[in-house]
Amino acid sequence: MTKRTNLSYTRLENDLRQDILSNRLSGGEALPTEKELSDQYGISRNTVRHALANLVDEGLLSKVHGSGTFVVPAEERCGGAVKRGRNQILFLSFSSAMSEYTFRAENTFEPIFTGLNGVLQKHGYNLMLTQVELDWVPPQCLVDGEIAGLVFHGPADIEFWRKYIRPFPHVGIQYHTLALDSNFVALDNHAFSVLGLKYLMQHGHRRIAFLTDEIENQISYERYQGYLQALRELDLPCDERYQLVWQRPYVNGILPNCFEAPDYTPYLEKAFRDGPPPTAIVCVDDYRANFARLGLEKMGLRVPDDISLTGSYNMPFCRNSRFAGVCTMLNPICSEAAGMLLAQIENPDRKLCKTVLIRPEFTTGDSVAAVNEKRPSKGKSL
Repeated sequence: MTKRTNLSYTRLENDLRQDILSNRLSGGEALPTEKELSDQYGISRNTVRHALANLVDEGLLSKVHGSGTFVVPAEERCGGAVKRGRNQILFLSFSSAMSEYTFRAENTFEPIFTGLNGVLQKHGYNLMLTQVELDWVPPQCLVDGEIAGLVFHGPADIEFWRKYIRPFPHVGIQYHTLALDSNFVALDNHAFSVLGLKYLMQHGHRRIAFLTDEIENQISYERYQGYLQALRELDLPCDERYQLVWQRPYVNGILPNCFEAPDYTPYLEKAFRDGPPPTAIVCVDDYRANFARLGLEKMGLRVPDDISLTGSYNMPFCRNSRFAGVCTMLNPICSEAAGMLLAQIENPDRKLCKTVLIRPEFTTGDSVAAVNEKRPSKGKSL
């Protein structure tokens, strides 16, 4: 059946899907009424009906005339004849990599869900998603062994991995760890930096900085190391002033969400002292690119009139970003991981420990201008 799409109910639909797949809404549980959902989300009851209809089409909800709308139990989503656990695939998001708030954000959850589910559903598997906090308490389905396999994201506690991950077919994504006897699918972070630098070089830039406020994060560190290596490969100047890398503070072991823009000005200013300033900055993602833009504006610099920026994002054609940057291919990474997991389930005796690197893609935007491009003094800035 063709899926109904309308931005006015996308948020409701995504929230309900996440709550069902992460077991916040249990099998058989009744949803709030259409009126209650309409009031909660500020949308019409007809719009609520469309959102619920999409989830009914997906097999996540069932409507009972005169009684309401209910969550379909996980074991019934593939016809009900499959033994509980045999068709369940679990996705574990570790707080060692990202908070639950970040995991539930649309530009993170959507490519993970569609990348995994698009492969698994065709083979009769149900996908469940859950967050594991830093206390490393496993979800009950993992303790009970009621899964066919799992995909995990983030640095894993070694004892948690040995007890709860290693016994099952499994694949890790993004954070590959040589110490773990596992298969991984990750982005090629060296290529990430090369793509950004080459694009900026094509626009005449040579003095190019790199920025991240999470240098202790494995992905950020790999992109920074890729930047340094790419500078040498491309014969670009390697100036310590251009290495804008630091670690923002943790709160209770977790990086807090940035609900207010941090002030990057003190870090940016060092690149503009005691020598030629950079003409461009490669930022580890579009969030940091936006914070950098705000800091540069405080310094009287406009993007891209005075300085160019690149970022990155999880989905191609990111609706909310005007930054040129790298698509981190989270959807294809998850699709590849799902395929590797199915191969393990089908051939459990075949032990392969490999890391597959997915090449990123670069997308143009409004944040890069040629070094010598003349712009009107009152031209529009990003």
